[in-house]
Amino acid sequence: MVRFNSEEGKLEVLQGGIYHFDNKPLIVKAWTPEMEFSKEELLTIPIWIKLPGLDFKYWSARGLSKIGSLVGKPLMVDKQTEKKLGLSYARLLVEVNVGKTLLEEVLFRNEKGVVITQSVTYDWRPSLCDHCHKYGHDKDNCRKLHPTQQHVDETKETKEEDKMQTNARFDKGKEKVQEIRKYGGNTRRYQ
Repeated sequence: MVRFNSEEGKLEVLQGGIYHFDNKPLIVKAWTPEMEFSKEELLTIPIWIKLPGLDFKYWSARGLSKIGSLVGKPLMVDKQTEKKLGLSYARLLVEVNVGKTLLEEVLFRNEKGVVITQSVTYDWRPSLCDHCHKYGHDKDNCRKLHPTQQHVDETKETKEEDKMQTNARFDKGKEKVQEIRKYGGNTRRYQ
């Protein structure tokens, strides 16, 4: 948990969306008193969406919220969208259910009752395993589907690294012995 000195600092970090730590997504959420800190499965995930070519008349807080709610739970808009700068797309942070398919387009009725098709793009899409239905990996790398293969690959990789380190130490030792011999030194160790 992190406490910010200013609301502006907090909003800047929240608007950053998905951060990466050790090549894994780090999800940043605003704290609420109802929040529980347990090791439960991740049920929702915040994702930045873009609504390219969205007509300017839908850029109100209410309009963006309604359109964003067709994808997930709208959380916020980015600074550019809020200030109505760079009008080629609107960008929103929405919270989506983990098992929900991410839509490529949404349909809504405008004020005249005409159905509008709006495309949706994503800054980042989490990888979802078709086997265990969890985010963070695909079916080929699923530990539930391939439990021993993962271990075998890691073990093989570790053995290769160990072998390379041993060879490097051996080569360094050989160089040292040659250097000592070059200057007429004794290479035998005394105890």
